[in-house]
Amino acid sequence: MENLKRELAVVIGISSQMGTNVAIRYAAAGAMLVIADASEKNLAAVEKKIKEGGGDVISIIADTSSESGVKKVIQITKKRYGKPNFVVIMPSG
Repeated sequence: MENLKRELAVVIGISSQMGTNVAIRYAAAGAMLVIADASEKNLAAVEKKIKEGGGDVISIIADTSSESGVKKVIQITKKRYGKPNFVVIMPSG
């Protein structure tokens, strides 16, 4: 991945290993991250891992298996930070 400093990436559905890896790769490339999932425990673990690596991340608890949950995440992100540069929605289940 290229240098993504000053870019905002949203990764929705980070419970899977693939979702976690995507979030970590964006962080490693320098992107500011918003991660979202229904599992507070999984969010906390991924957020901790990213912060330990020097990444800039916030997490949002949301039912990411539903359209309304995904819309909630995007709405919160836009309100707090503006329009994201990247949105990755991981498949659930």
